Amino acid sequence: MTKEVWIYFSEEQLKDYIRLSTESDSATSADFLAGILGFKDYRFEARDAIKLDYASYNLAFASEQNFGLIRTAALYNFGHNLLLTCMGGASLADAEATAKSELISACRPKPGADTPFFSPEMVARIGQYFARTLFAHYRLYQQCFNTEQDLTEYTDSLLVETPIIPLFNEAIPEAEWIAQVEEKRVQKEAEEASAAAAAAAAAEKAELERTEREKAEAHAARMAELAKKPGTLEEAVEKMVALRLEKEREILATEYKSKEDILLQKLENLEARARPSTVAEAGKKK
Repeated sequence: MTKEVWIYFSEEQLKDYIRLSTESDSATSADFLAGILGFKDYRFEARDAIKLDYASYNLAFASEQNFGLIRTAALYNFGHNLLLTCMGGASLADAEATAKSELISACRPKPGADTPFFSPEMVARIGQYFARTLFAHYRLYQQCFNTEQDLTEYTDSLLVETPIIPLFNEAIPEAEWIAQVEEKRVQKEAEEASAAAAAAAAAEKAELERTEREKAEAHAARMAELAKKPGTLEEAVEKMVALRLEKEREILATEYKSKEDILLQKLENLEARARPSTVAEAGKKK
């Protein structure tokens, strides 16, 4: 007598899943199988995700063994019962004994083309499969399903802004848009150049002030040294020579400064005269 195998899904549902698993992507077939088995929250519920993976692995193994639909359903039922045994808290030894007992009861020398029974060779392969899957991680499965995990939930109110999409009739021609982008680019480059020039000018001014300050300090130190009263005739002679050299240096500095001012003024006058003529020549060319 054939035992009932269509417990967790129907024959048509199993056909559809096998077709999806070969023709569609894994996400589509996983969603379909989750809907059949009642794991609709598997994307957010870790335990449902583990059950779904376990079920899909068992069905994939049945497909690799070229089991028919009835034998595939029987294998799924066997694997599902083992998982329930694990979740129920049974020891590994008890679970292995249960698996051995069920496989022996389903073993037949000649099980037929597609029945809920297995040949001795099939039983050996099934035993090896579960030994390296469920039984290899038995205590881990029990830990996942029998240990309560801490859960912290947070709620918050969020303000979702709706983007304002401009009307089509407010659009501007591409050439005008390109011109605006170019204008902004030129303006940005000009601002960056102006900022760089200002920074350079500030640095130059600071350097000039530092140089002038050092000169003033050196001059003050030199004058303070010359102001000291000489102690010997030799020091008096050196002081007179130094004073004379300092006076000549100041005279030369004054003369050079005056000449520099005159040259700068001449350059400014030449530049001022050159500007009108350049503008006039540009007007003639137009």
